[in-house]
Amino acid sequence: MGKPGPLDKDALRAIVARVGDPARVVDRGADLVNQVSVTASEYLRHRRDAGVIAEKRRRAARRRLTLWAVISVIALAVGVTGLTDMLQTGFTGAGIGALVIFGALLIWGVVGSVRSARDLARRSKVVRDLPPPQPKRPAVAAPIRDDMAKLDGYSDGLRQLVGLIGVAQDDAGLLAMRNDILAAADDAEARLRRQAVEFTGLVRARTTAPEAARAGIGSTADDLRRQIESGVASYGDLVAAASETVAATRALAAGAPAPRADEQLAGHADQLRALAAGMRDLTVD
Repeated sequence: MGKPGPLDKDALRAIVARVGDPARVVDRGADLVNQVSVTASEYLRHRRDAGVIAEKRRRAARRRLTLWAVISVIALAVGVTGLTDMLQTGFTGAGIGALVIFGALLIWGVVGSVRSARDLARRSKVVRDLPPPQPKRPAVAAPIRDDMAKLDGYSDGLRQLVGLIGVAQDDAGLLAMRNDILAAADDAEARLRRQAVEFTGLVRARTTAPEAARAGIGSTADDLRRQIESGVASYGDLVAAASETVAATRALAAGAPAPRADEQLAGHADQLRALAAGMRDLTVD
């Protein structure tokens, strides 16, 4: 084949102009692959979350209780209606047989309702004891993926640690503190992930923005990135405080000298509450 003519060169230039910088095309492709991968992983992670599974089972138990209650009510209503009619018109073999059937159905429904109510109570307790589902983890731009990976690890570790606080003693105050810490931590984590999504949007906008606007977008993105880094570091401090509190509760449960263990526990609990308050401050816009 001969060399491309002038028209062929113009066509190639037009294609390159439409596609853009090859390096940017590669970056966009890698970003798309990462988004698909993270979305699939997040879907599976959310479905396997213990809190999500427990809540689904509680809803199923509630539906079973409703079904058994409906069966009981229908059997009772039909049985009472049939008995009333037979008292007015007289008893027949078919009518007595129907009453026996609906009486058995009523007993069956009542027994099923009692069992379902117990099952619902048990599953509701499991939901209360488990921490709520973790905040969603959306795909983010490459510059902050390491920070978000740290946050993933901190969040998983915090849930495991805080889940042990107060369990040995079954102390209502410790359990309330545990729930309070998890609520504050989840709020802070959700805020950090929203900031990560905003940063990702700025990074993508900078690649397609006019040259004159890129400096301002980049400056805003850098400020947001520093906030994210600071927030992740603060979250790490919360995890460290949680580990110290768990150690104090375990020492108390293992029979450590009561005054010393109580003093340790009170000090670490105060530290944990203070950090939780700081994490709440982090969530304020």
